[in-house]
Formats: sequence, C-alpha cells, structure tokens
Amino acid sequence: MTELGWSDGSRIRFWGDKGKTVIAMHGGPGAVGDMGGLATELSRDFYVIEPWQRVTGSIPVNVDQHIQDLHELINEHCKTDNPILVGHSWGAMLALAYAAEYPETIKAIALVGCGTFDEVSRKRFKNTVEERKIDNFEEKLSRIENEVTDKSKQMKLKYDLISKAYDVDLINDQSDLNQPFDYPSHKATWDDMMNLMTGGKYPQEFTRIKVPVAMFHGDYDPHPGKMIFENLRRFMPQLEYFEFKDCGHSPWKEKFARNDFLRDMKSWLHKNFR
Repeated sequence: MTELGWSDGSRIRFWGDKGKTVIAMHGGPGAVGDMGGLATELSRDFYVIEPWQRVTGSIPVNVDQHIQDLHELINEHCKTDNPILVGHSWGAMLALAYAAEYPETIKAIALVGCGTFDEVSRKRFKNTVEERKIDNFEEKLSRIENEVTDKSKQMKLKYDLISKAYDVDLINDQSDLNQPFDYPSHKATWDDMMNLMTGGKYPQEFTRIKVPVAMFHGDYDPHPGKMIFENLRRFMPQLEYFEFKDCGHSPWKEKFARNDFLRDMKSWLHKNFR
C-alpha cells in the first residue's frame, strides 16, 4: 500500500499493482479508512484506489464538493480506463450521486450496505436500531456525552456502543483501526444530503445511471436492504441484489459471510470489467 497526503488532512491510498481499477469509497460521512480491509482483499485481483474524502477546512464540505473531488481523482488517476466504484454505506450513496452527475466516466457501481433514500426505509432503519439497543444504553450514552467533549471522539464511542445493532460477528480487522473520525465533515455532508433528498434531487436523478449497478447487503444490516433495492430499482431497472446470511453492515469483516461476500463481489467485478 502506498499513500499520498495533503496539508488539509485528505489522503489517497493505493493498493496492489495490477489489474483493472476499483475505487473504494468509505462510509460515514467522515469515517476515513474504514475501507482498508476490503481494499486489501480486492487488491489481490484489482488495482484499488482508496480516497479519504475531504475533511473540514477552508472550503465548505457538501455533497457537490465530494463529487467534484472524486471527479478530479478519476481524471488524474484513471486516464486509460473507466473504474468501478465500490462504495460502503454513505460511500455507496456518494457513488450514486457521482454517477448521476458524471455517468460516462465509470464502468459500474457496487453498493455495499447502502444507505436509505426514502423516508419509509429510513424509518424502518431507525426502528431496527432502536429495537436492538443494548441494556442500559441511554445511561451509557449519557455518560459518553457528559464525559467526552470532542464531537469526533463522541461519534466513535457512540458507534462502538451501538455496534451490535449493525454487526453479527466481526473478525479483527487491523487494517482500518484507529483512524480519526471527522464529525464536522460528517454533519455538514449528511445535512446537505438530507436536504437534497428532501428536495427531490435524489434518488430521482439516478435515472441518468445506465451502467451496471449491484447491491451487496447483509441480512442483519439495519438498513433494510430489500426495501432500499425496491426503491432504487424504480430509477435503475438494471440494479442487481445480493444478500448474505448472518451478515451485518460490513460484510468483508463478518465471520460467517466474509468468504461468500468476497467471492460474489470479485466475480461481479470481473464480469463487469470485460
């Protein structure tokens, strides 16, 4: 793995040295580095570029800025062939937003644990997380909020607290641990995406996407995969759906689903690079 870095805190990590180009897009927003484990696995078959999305700085962070940053990266590093975007969670949503803006620059899109684009599935997601909360959740949450003042550290601790609502049985994935979480970028980006969805831009603009698109989703992921699929398929009839048993939000980390997920993901990528 090699890395480029800039003074604003953004990074691009490069994995592997052969094969067609895959761009691995992290979730959050602001969860930089969370695709390291998947990038490692995919780099056995592909050349993987893993950008860390823009952090809070002098330029306002919003969905369009992330789209333009990704476009600049593709123009710079994918001059000989169009890449396939592999996005996780928020990264899957950004991949679709990018493809709606620049549909001719990519070969296909793989959505891993994709987020929600309509209020009905978003309500189901919230209800599922609520139902799975651990005992004494509110007390533990209150302690975090009272004792930890840094919002970015708060977000990481809150996710650790509620991780059982997202995951089944995770392996110890050392490749993406201990990376900073950027709360200001998370909030600014997500607020903007919510406004764009409420205003009707997404998912309506996904009708512009004509390349192959597939969802890879765990059956335990609180994001309701089949509901999200049925909603998105109205705008992208070419959309495919793969679901994995005993699998949460990050399939490449899941003990029981990892091998099946990696097999199906790599097979789909190879097929769509032909």
